[in-house]
Amino acid sequence: MGILKKRGSTLALMWSKRKFSLLVLLTLFLLMVPFASADLGSPVTDYNCRWAYASSLPTIDGTITGGEWANATVRDFTFDTRYTNGTSAKNVSARFLAKNDYANIYAAIQIFNIDFNQLDGMARWDAIALLLDDNHTHTLQSGDQGEEISTNLISPCYTYHDMYYDGSSWLTDNSASKTENGTLAWSHTNATQGAMGNYTVEMRIPLGGSDGDAYDLAITTLPKTIGYKIWFYEGDAGFNPTHGVYPDDSTINNNFLETTNASTFGNLILHPRYYLTIVTTTGGTTSPAPGVYDYGWGEVATVTALPSGGYAFDYWKLDGNTSYSNPINVTMYYNYTLTAYFKSAPPAVGGMAAPIIIQMNEPNLLSPLIWLASIIIPIALTIVFVKLKKKKL
Repeated sequence: MGILKKRGSTLALMWSKRKFSLLVLLTLFLLMVPFASADLGSPVTDYNCRWAYASSLPTIDGTITGGEWANATVRDFTFDTRYTNGTSAKNVSARFLAKNDYANIYAAIQIFNIDFNQLDGMARWDAIALLLDDNHTHTLQSGDQGEEISTNLISPCYTYHDMYYDGSSWLTDNSASKTENGTLAWSHTNATQGAMGNYTVEMRIPLGGSDGDAYDLAITTLPKTIGYKIWFYEGDAGFNPTHGVYPDDSTINNNFLETTNASTFGNLILHPRYYLTIVTTTGGTTSPAPGVYDYGWGEVATVTALPSGGYAFDYWKLDGNTSYSNPINVTMYYNYTLTAYFKSAPPAVGGMAAPIIIQMNEPNLLSPLIWLASIIIPIALTIVFVKLKKKKL
């Protein structure tokens, strides 16, 4: 009976351990699932609009040539277009490029594999717009701005560039007797009726209009986050229009409605120049030399510490963070201060640094053997001597 009890308690303990292991595995699984599934299907809405250097400001002519967009942030994306009744139409591949300075936003939108089917311009009823929610308040307000191109022959006013939100719909600055401050140009790679090709639309949107009207972006300091939505409108020969938007809200089956719902707008983050201040302690310099240098968002600054004679490089401090790498690479997301610390080096001997000798108390294996021999040998000789004496006697 006692054996059965003992065996039962052993089995119970084994089952308890198994349950504990299963519980641990289940807990780990449950912890992993939210993290694994959190990113599935969620749109990427943050878009960092990098600094535009004067040497690479784009020419707004509807073509991307040379290095005029070299330092722009680039994102490839897809328009999930739907008909006005909400049913799916097709997916359209596109690309968004953007950069800014203290005066303008420069944006380019490319739409790939689209037919050219308008006798004197973009496809009839086609349009593309970059719509902006000034403060990204998640509520479109009267005066929010955008840029659009369209050749809607029924409503010619939509051929104007500057857009504004009047509280219920997007209209043009021109229709409100406001000045057109923006610039827009476009091209198609094959301007032949029905030919497949790519549209390129380039835009310049002022951060503050020269006329000072309520329909201009009023951005005077950077960095600044505003909302953005890219809208693409296409109609087929039967005038059955499809709408594509980016970022897309999959909970809204009519993409056109998303243009008046700022909560589905993404974040367009306008970045300024960022400054790296390099300083040193006594004992060396840096390359580039100590000073203040400006970079665009996301650019990498490489700095090398150069110790003077009698000194050695010790470490870096980057706004309180320590690094021992030399050279050091600093990715510019903010303004930073980088300090190189040097320390005294050992004196040089004959053109070479004098070696540093460290005394080590290593064990001497011969010492105990010698000591043992000094005891055993006399004893052995004494025993032999005594035995020999006894034999003689």
